[in-house]
Amino acid sequence: MSITEVGAKTKRSNRTIILYLANTIEDYQARFAQAEGVAEIIRRVEIADSINWGRLADGHCQECPRQLHFTHHDTYVRMLKQHNGSKSFITVHRVRCLECHAVFTVLPSFVVRYKRYDTDAIEKFMTMLFITEDSYRMAGVGQALGTDTEGAGTWAALKNAQGIAIAPRALWGLTQWVGQLSPAQLNLAFGIEPPTHIIEDEKHLSENGERTYAPIIYAPQEALIWWIDYLQSASTEALHASFERFKALSDRLTHITGATVDGWDAAQDALKLAFPGLTLQECLFHATHKLGLHLATYKRQRKAAGQPLSEQDEERIFQAFVKVLYAPTQQAYAQALNALPDVFNQEPLASRKQSLQIKQALFQAWITDYRLAVVTTPLDQCMKFLNRKQENMQTLHSDKSGLATMNAWAITRNCWRFLQGAKRAGLAPIELADAHLANIPWMQWVNLVLYAWPTIALATSALTPST
Repeated sequence: MSITEVGAKTKRSNRTIILYLANTIEDYQARFAQAEGVAEIIRRVEIADSINWGRLADGHCQECPRQLHFTHHDTYVRMLKQHNGSKSFITVHRVRCLECHAVFTVLPSFVVRYKRYDTDAIEKFMTMLFITEDSYRMAGVGQALGTDTEGAGTWAALKNAQGIAIAPRALWGLTQWVGQLSPAQLNLAFGIEPPTHIIEDEKHLSENGERTYAPIIYAPQEALIWWIDYLQSASTEALHASFERFKALSDRLTHITGATVDGWDAAQDALKLAFPGLTLQECLFHATHKLGLHLATYKRQRKAAGQPLSEQDEERIFQAFVKVLYAPTQQAYAQALNALPDVFNQEPLASRKQSLQIKQALFQAWITDYRLAVVTTPLDQCMKFLNRKQENMQTLHSDKSGLATMNAWAITRNCWRFLQGAKRAGLAPIELADAHLANIPWMQWVNLVLYAWPTIALATSALTPST
């Protein structure tokens, strides 16, 4: 035996079981801290073992007959930190398989393995970071000011919050933990039916003068993000690979039949490669926006030539173009196209007429498939929040960190309820999509899904309060 072999540490098995046991620390302690709660925990572990839930699938010793027989092994006390900086202590039980004597630690789903904060605190931190659009540093400042009960002023509140307010590095670590999960994985775990018609667009991120890209797949009816990625290129190859990673999560994600897109050819080609037979609808708003840019150039040319364009003529040109775009039939489209003013026969407006001629099928897909959105505006508005968030964060560092940040943002945004005054006030996108949360807080779901994604198809029977 070599010195290396003598000094080598044996790799410890991960024998932690995460189960839904209660929504709050208080409820958990009341139900499971005492001896009478142990029998119920053992019962739930045996149910989880029967469906190979999480680490129970491979945590037993080799050759274990798996007869679903467990007993209580021991108990220890675990400390948890809340959002306000206070600490709580919970009783954690360990159970032992009576067949192979493997010992498992049973954690309630509000406890994150190797993290000090409970899921309620993490949920609040993600909201501060991604909904109120704070930076890592300012989220900690916001927490400190929120816990200020003395009213002694900002600097006094910050000083008093030392050891309470979360540090930027710790908040980044929580973001990386949440962002291990893609929004599609969480949506599927909620029981949400995947979309057949989507909006797809790419957010161009500027980081220290360099460009990165975040392609997003979005279900417009529920305002729900299904996929977000973090890429160094927006080429056909890079986008196709991203969509293939999305499809690989589940066979249920392969049935997209229609997509509304902008004019980026690489994205359109990548979507057609990933989803054969896909019907593409090009955004009509983007088309009118491009017309506005060319029309502004035309106005400057006319003014320079001493023939300024009147407001009436400008409106007539614009409305003639819009009449083509929104024509309800192919015949009406052709008639409106032929009726365009003569200014569309000369540059810079000639390119817009040419676009109408070449892309008629892309602009009129909606007349044969009513489920296609005609504009990408809902996703564009969503990406405005991402743009401001990313500017506050300044840089996302490595690809892995960038992807985790994008995922954490998308998940938080999907689970956040719209505020008062909004069209869908009081509802989150996941609730608009009829998510089945079973009264479990959404950050506990993140913890459960991260723990047991390989067996998440059995999540319904494993997570219901009755078990």
